[in-house]
Amino acid sequence: MEYSWYNAILDKIKSIEADIILVIDSEELLKSQGLQEKLKDLYSTVELYQSELLLRRNLKQEQEAIIIFESGNDIPYFLLDKYPEVEVSYRDIFPQLAEEVLDWLEEKEIEELYLYYQTNDFFTQLDSRETLEFVIKTLYEVALNGNQIENIVAFLIKYFFVKSEITGAINELVGEKLVSSNYTVNINQIRERDDFFIWLEGKWKEFLINERAEIDFSDPKLRYLIDDCFEQGLMQPVDLSNEDIDLETVINEGRANYWVRSGIQNLNRLSVKQELKIEREKLEELLTGNLSIREWGIAAKIWGKISYLAYTEEMYESFISLQKRLDEKFINFVEEEYDRLVFDHRFQYAPLNNRILPHIVEEEPDKFALICFDGMSFKDWRVVKQYLTTNLDSVSLKEKFSLAMIPTVTSYSRQAIFSGELPRNNDDKYQEEKGLTQYLMNELDINKEEIYFDNCEVPTEINLLGYKAVGLIYRFIDKSAHNSLNPKLHYKSLTDILESSELAKVIMKLITNNFKIYFTSDHGNLFCKGNGVHPSRHLVDDRANRAAVYQHENLAKEIEVSNKLILNFPNIIGDDYIVTMRDRKKFGNKRPALTHGGPNIEEVIIPLIEVSK
Repeated sequence: MEYSWYNAILDKIKSIEADIILVIDSEELLKSQGLQEKLKDLYSTVELYQSELLLRRNLKQEQEAIIIFESGNDIPYFLLDKYPEVEVSYRDIFPQLAEEVLDWLEEKEIEELYLYYQTNDFFTQLDSRETLEFVIKTLYEVALNGNQIENIVAFLIKYFFVKSEITGAINELVGEKLVSSNYTVNINQIRERDDFFIWLEGKWKEFLINERAEIDFSDPKLRYLIDDCFEQGLMQPVDLSNEDIDLETVINEGRANYWVRSGIQNLNRLSVKQELKIEREKLEELLTGNLSIREWGIAAKIWGKISYLAYTEEMYESFISLQKRLDEKFINFVEEEYDRLVFDHRFQYAPLNNRILPHIVEEEPDKFALICFDGMSFKDWRVVKQYLTTNLDSVSLKEKFSLAMIPTVTSYSRQAIFSGELPRNNDDKYQEEKGLTQYLMNELDINKEEIYFDNCEVPTEINLLGYKAVGLIYRFIDKSAHNSLNPKLHYKSLTDILESSELAKVIMKLITNNFKIYFTSDHGNLFCKGNGVHPSRHLVDDRANRAAVYQHENLAKEIEVSNKLILNFPNIIGDDYIVTMRDRKKFGNKRPALTHGGPNIEEVIIPLIEVSK
């Protein structure tokens, strides 16, 4: 971004014309790496005050310096009249918010809040409570202006998805709400993430067996969140066999409500038809509102399951109307929101493919493996997941999602994964090994010889001796998709390929050697019929028949095709114009086929899986 939250602070410091400046930073805003880099462009030394003796020595050596103090009381007496002082605070960034209640924000949250703050008009100064409610509504999409326990729990679940402890003004706000409403829990019992989810597990059990439970998990605000808690392993489902409850009643509730079913360990296995009915209910409820990016990830996973089961059991026709509704809503999201995702730097809320590698590096694993399954959609992931759970014992698969580059083709999206760069910033297509090596050597204390890379069709066992980072590309899913006549045959082909592969051996060896493993994909795939149009020389990829790319808008407008959609994402791919279709059609002959390249949810939102013991 050209203008960040810290520019106001930077401008304030730059306005002081002096070789040495004393900066009072009680809120530790100058710990921002981005701000420090900007300051170092102006001053040769930017340092935190540690002791008077050390400061005296450094001042003799430095001609230009910024000295940072946590408090004005820390400034030694001999400096008070010698050098100018400036105090920086949240007030400089958010002049109409109450700065005393912003002490719990992390830098990524400050950036997101700043973006929203800049686009809203404030006619009055907000007080402490109004500020907190505004920040929570902006960052967590929860209205916390009442004492309803369901609102409080919804906020805390989202809060603990990204944080490990309640701190600062949030601690006081939540504590007051719990006390004023006489709830049976106090803030000290749920301040830590683990403690909160243990408490919530107890409340979930209470809800299943008690009609007068304190928390109503059937509240629409909680259904998807509680489902996500179980899916991410933050809460453990109830084991019915060990509970003194009316099993028949709970099982019936589980059959009728997906969010109940997700929190019960041993619910009777449902038939495929019943399962599809539940998944349809989940998706239809999601589609009634304006979906956040996290909810689009949930929708993609649900639809992946529906598509896989419906194709394999030959029941897809009954889902055509739901498919069209989903497709239309997602295309609207792509047109209105996709290009703006680059401005949200929180990985959980804008997991573009180019951010996967930076996200991994940020987690600081000692050793890691990034494995890209070319062309893997959430439908295909069900086949891979079944293979892994069958062939590996005690392996945890934490399912997340990422967004492919559009057009959804290998040359754009896979290079983004392994270089950490957006396509508009990187012209080295099909240079994944080069991109991975350069990124890791720049960001980590690692040598080229410690990075293993391979691009092959089918997984085979590898030698990991001496390696700290592994990058692998497996192409068998994409090849099977392009070679299969229909999805059902494709899934059968994948099952056969996996059974004869050594993928399980590769994963087990990585786990045994203490590698943290991440599965990802460069794009998904879509079963399409052709439209008879042949813009062959403009296709991004001969086998990706859903996208043609033009350098000029007038050329893109000239091509005649039914349900044409012209897309331009200057922040992501640059100035090119993409011509694709709103519906599930492909360019070329009318024979149906699995392909990709377009902006459909099955092509764009793809699995990101964390594998561990």
